[in-house]
Amino acid sequence: MEHLVRRSFPVSAIIFILSVTVATIALLGMSLSIVDVELTRSVLLTAVVLGLASLALEFIDFPLVIGGETSFSTVAYMAMVFMLPYPIAAIVGMATVIIADLRNRKQILSILFNASNFGLTFGLTGLIWYLVYGNIPVT
Repeated sequence: MEHLVRRSFPVSAIIFILSVTVATIALLGMSLSIVDVELTRSVLLTAVVLGLASLALEFIDFPLVIGGETSFSTVAYMAMVFMLPYPIAAIVGMATVIIADLRNRKQILSILFNASNFGLTFGLTGLIWYLVYGNIPVT
């Protein structure tokens, strides 16, 4: 448990992280109250399969030309946006990010930021897809 709080963050970083978290909660909370999401067997199965695929792909990194590295999980996350009803993809993705960050022993504020950043990014992406195409039924 000590790894969750091993270093301190500047106050400005904490305020930013909490702001992103509040924005994510607001976006997804309003979305869940407005959008009629039908959790069928197919939707749940698709969410589980894509969630497990994204979790597995979180641990396969490849280097970027500009430096650093990223994982292949983005492919599975984008598939979630296109295949799952809005805003389920953002919620499943956030859960995946939290599990991966806990496994990688990241600090609680890093976990909170990563999950919120994911939820906001894919929540807005999914919202745009939903507004243009609606929720396409998973069969």
